[in-house]
Amino acid sequence: MKEQVREILEAFPERCAGLILRRDQDVFDWIVPENVRRYHLAPGLFRELDVYGTEQPILLVQVGQFPLWNPDQWPGGCTLFVPFQDPTNVGAVIRSAAAFGVSQVVMLKESAHP
Repeated sequence: MKEQVREILEAFPERCAGLILRRDQDVFDWIVPENVRRYHLAPGLFRELDVYGTEQPILLVQVGQFPLWNPDQWPGGCTLFVPFQDPTNVGAVIRSAAAFGVSQVVMLKESAHP
């Protein structure tokens, strides 16, 4: 997880808005862009956000608007419609879809943001 956060900071610094850390944690050896604000939380509060128990920094990333689905621009291959409300399930199904070569993922309005 730590490497993923570092890679996103390096590859997409303009999209990174914040870095959430435990109060006793810092990332002195990382190059963190100046626009990325650091939030140091009490260990208990950090654990509530760190649902997987990684104890690694949590990156806040700004994402753009998803384009609306247009059935007239339907690509070849399999299209997956995702209704899940649990972000954990959404992430898992998108990773699985990528692994199986799904050509398009459509997030339904009820679904959690990936």
